Amino acid sequence: MEQSYIGVCKKASWVALVILFSINVAIAGGFNDKLKAALEDVKGKVDEYLALDEPLPAPSSLPDFASAWHAEYVLEPAFNSHILKIEAGQTNDQTIILVHGLGSLASQDWLAQIPVLAKHYHVIAIDLPGFGFSRIQKGKMSPSLYAKTLHWVNETYAHGASVVIGHSMGGAIALRYASDFPVDVKQLVIINAAGILERTAFIKSLATLPLNNSLLSDELRRVISDVQNVSDAWLESIAGGPDPTAPLNASDTAWSLLLSDTPNINAALALVNDDFSDVVRKIAVPATIIWGRQDGVAPLRTGEVLEYLIPASRLYVLNDAQHVPMKSHAQVINELILKELSYPPETELSAEPVDLANSDVDLLCKGKSGVSYRGVYRHITFDNCSNIRLESVKAQSLTLKQSKVKAKNLIIMSNGTGATITQSVLEITNGQITAPIGFQVSDSRVDVAGVSVVGTRNAISVEEPSLLIMSLSRVTSPTYKGNAHGHFSMEKKTISELLLIQK
Repeated sequence: MEQSYIGVCKKASWVALVILFSINVAIAGGFNDKLKAALEDVKGKVDEYLALDEPLPAPSSLPDFASAWHAEYVLEPAFNSHILKIEAGQTNDQTIILVHGLGSLASQDWLAQIPVLAKHYHVIAIDLPGFGFSRIQKGKMSPSLYAKTLHWVNETYAHGASVVIGHSMGGAIALRYASDFPVDVKQLVIINAAGILERTAFIKSLATLPLNNSLLSDELRRVISDVQNVSDAWLESIAGGPDPTAPLNASDTAWSLLLSDTPNINAALALVNDDFSDVVRKIAVPATIIWGRQDGVAPLRTGEVLEYLIPASRLYVLNDAQHVPMKSHAQVINELILKELSYPPETELSAEPVDLANSDVDLLCKGKSGVSYRGVYRHITFDNCSNIRLESVKAQSLTLKQSKVKAKNLIIMSNGTGATITQSVLEITNGQITAPIGFQVSDSRVDVAGVSVVGTRNAISVEEPSLLIMSLSRVTSPTYKGNAHGHFSMEKKTISELLLIQK
């Protein structure tokens, strides 16, 4: 009975973290009173018009600065939902579609961008089904279904292939849209996209939600503070345990009954359960990626992985911005968007390969903390070291013993074992491990994102119980070749065995 109760608590805690994510996004910015008042005059009529299945009227008035905008309710077929559509700059040739994230503000998140962009572009902003002034939907509000909504919007109202700009959940939807309907999309601008990493890595970042918002009640602030103080291991056990949404995923009826009236939770759960491994690798258009370094909802690590995996991409980091830079740094965002649309990112030439066989420099770190390294080495060993950072490091082998290391842009090319990890914590963002045995892991936690592991014998082999988190990564071995995106508790197994079962 006690174990069953603990299991229920863990599942409830996982869902609670997603709820906190929705709350944080919803309160992240202010609300434009003028536009709210202009749209409220039709909100009371929504149910009446929907019951008649007739188009809803446009708001009777808009703010002065939006006098040239056209707002109306339209019926889109993906959800069979009436949605609010706002258009500006209709006489301009190139269309921009703005895709919002979670929260009740919906298209109003873009109020600082629409008038600036509409001077040069045809701008379309919609309230996605279930958000803002659009109808709340039944069923799963997934990125794939929202991509179909955008496809209909583009076919019906756009002037050809569109530039798609998405924020938070909208960034993830924009990526899915560009992958599923590549002919529709000319260019992407992704701002603080949420939910792209494997859900465990995503939720671990979610537990660092900022507490400096005065709108939070004391009780809610205490709850969030408690969540922030739990260990990584506990968070991983929640997110990596049995999927609390599995019964919902198995039944559209159950999903509708439990989540149809809570669009933020509905869409957030659908988002974190999506696998973007193939999506990101299919992006063939230029992509500008903009991120607030202080984002407590969507970690900067996501933006770094997107830039690494999308061929024609460029990442801009705003050091003092958080999750909604379109509001806090509106002028900077507007200038960046206009510049990037004029000079899109191009695919960069691959760097010349480094001959690691000629390297004779070994790196030995013993009992150190807070040290950073970069460069080319033969063998790298960390023994009882903590808070170590590796940046753009290339080596023949990496060994960790009772150490904690974060690496970015790591390349290991070995004739034996690429990385030996014992009683340690290793996080790798972007890189490639090529060896007969890619990883040998024992009693450790390894978190990789945007990493390719090629093992001619075994890609990843685990002896003592260990935890492996893989986001948007790839594994190649004699028995498996493909995506690796998931959370794996392992002992005396290879990753290929588990991936074959998962597949």
